[in-house]
Amino acid sequence: MYAKKRPQVPIVVNVKWRTVQLYTLMQLCIAGCIFGVAQFSAVGYIFPVLVVILIPFRLYVVSRCFKDEDLKYLDPIGETEEEVHDEKAKYLEHKPSIDEAEVDALPGFSDFHADGMLHDIAEKKSHDAEEAAKESILNRRHQASATAEENE
Repeated sequence: MYAKKRPQVPIVVNVKWRTVQLYTLMQLCIAGCIFGVAQFSAVGYIFPVLVVILIPFRLYVVSRCFKDEDLKYLDPIGETEEEVHDEKAKYLEHKPSIDEAEVDALPGFSDFHADGMLHDIAEKKSHDAEEAAKESILNRRHQASATAEENE
């Protein structure tokens, strides 16, 4: 994702994008492991133990893998509800409207799709006109042959 397309929230502004991706990947792997173990009845009884192990894992392993400044935004443990509300208000305050959004010089998918549709519609109209002309010629020939058979 291009940097200018990312939302201007503190986690994206203050933490490197690669770090955010690694932290998210780590979370997905841990969640997959925990819920994967919970699905097997033979070892499913250790599910509560795995959930309890997350606390020391966060305190010791995660804090060694990521910088404290990054974890302040990636995993805000001590953030108050007021701070969360202020961040959300700040984000919504600076969120650009559709009119203010930058429009790129390159066309998007919808532009290509619309151009193709217009081309297809024009092609279909000309094809329909050709089919109608062929059909009317065949109808006339059929009527003429039917009339000739009746006259005989």
